Amino acid sequence: MKTLLCSGCFAIICILPPSPSLSQSNRQGTSLSPLVSPQASLTHIGADALGSGGASVAEQGLAAAVWANPANMEFRSLTAYAEFGKYGNSTWALDMEYNGHYVAPSVLCLGLPLGDISVAVSYLRQYSNRLTSGPIQITTPEFPDGTGENYAFERSVDLHSLSGSVRVPVNNQVSVGLTLGGNYLHYRDDFGSLSFLGSDRSLFSAFGLSVSVDNQLTVAGVVRYTWPMTFSPRLDPPLQVLVPGGQAAYTTESYTADVAFPPVCELGLCWKALPRLTVLASTEFQNWTTSLPDAGNRWQVHAGAVIDPDEIVSFRAGFFTLLNPLQGEGDLHDQYFLTAGVQMRWEEIVFSLAMMDSHLFKTSDTTGDGLTHTGSFYQTYFSAGILCNF
Repeated sequence: MKTLLCSGCFAIICILPPSPSLSQSNRQGTSLSPLVSPQASLTHIGADALGSGGASVAEQGLAAAVWANPANMEFRSLTAYAEFGKYGNSTWALDMEYNGHYVAPSVLCLGLPLGDISVAVSYLRQYSNRLTSGPIQITTPEFPDGTGENYAFERSVDLHSLSGSVRVPVNNQVSVGLTLGGNYLHYRDDFGSLSFLGSDRSLFSAFGLSVSVDNQLTVAGVVRYTWPMTFSPRLDPPLQVLVPGGQAAYTTESYTADVAFPPVCELGLCWKALPRLTVLASTEFQNWTTSLPDAGNRWQVHAGAVIDPDEIVSFRAGFFTLLNPLQGEGDLHDQYFLTAGVQMRWEEIVFSLAMMDSHLFKTSDTTGDGLTHTGSFYQTYFSAGILCNF
């Protein structure tokens, strides 16, 4: 029965759609599919940045600037920040349920000024994904229509990061920043009583530059890079397979998963258009060809605005694209998001709420090859953060 379950598990894995976020290639044995199937599983870090379409690469003083752009970290005193996220439920191809889980926490950050220099230590959930399908009926050669047993398939992948950050002003107009940290990737597939488990560690970095042109305009850029990871998923419990025609048994051959995120370069501006209105814009180059087979590089667009009616509350709105890097799929998995957010200040405490949603933009129902998709794919994500200055 364990042999049959494993065959069924591999069948489920093989039909999962490809991922633009994590890739796998086979080095020994039969190859597994991409770890994470749908597009846009990247956790959106920073509720304030998310509320304005993620266009905050040039905005100073963000709570999660260690990720958006460490060159714009700005601490007046010892500052603590915590953020939590929640994905809405989505349905992917083949009626698979996508996400719907909490990302708790998504950010933990502690920063402080050291003279003109700002430093911080942080925890970031860079990536968080859930995928479920089932119940799945088990079949055997004796019972091709099913044995009456059903098993659900569940997949989870998380990328946890611990990092340190520093911002150094070069002069009154220019500052540079660096975030450097370590990653821990945890991967799990559950199929009935069987589980595929895997993990690995790597480094990641974010280098930023910020230039204040004048009191109204700031231009900035950041380069983010995550070192690739490799691991061999293990089966729990270990699986024994009978040799055809023989009595001996052996453990199944191993599989190697190569996990690679695309290097990202983002350039943007922050313009104080009016005393109470700030306009934000950025473009993001994602170099997918170095991390995912059969993928193309993509330019993503971010735009947003911040309205400050008073010193107590501010409102944010924005838009961003998430274009599919996989070739041969046309615009099947392209997505377009609207975002909104609000910040409330009470003495030394700031609350941030934000959401992103793609329901107003219908995705394509066909691929570039004319194949029909099972339905449009939409995503929703909520984020909440609290910042405290001591």
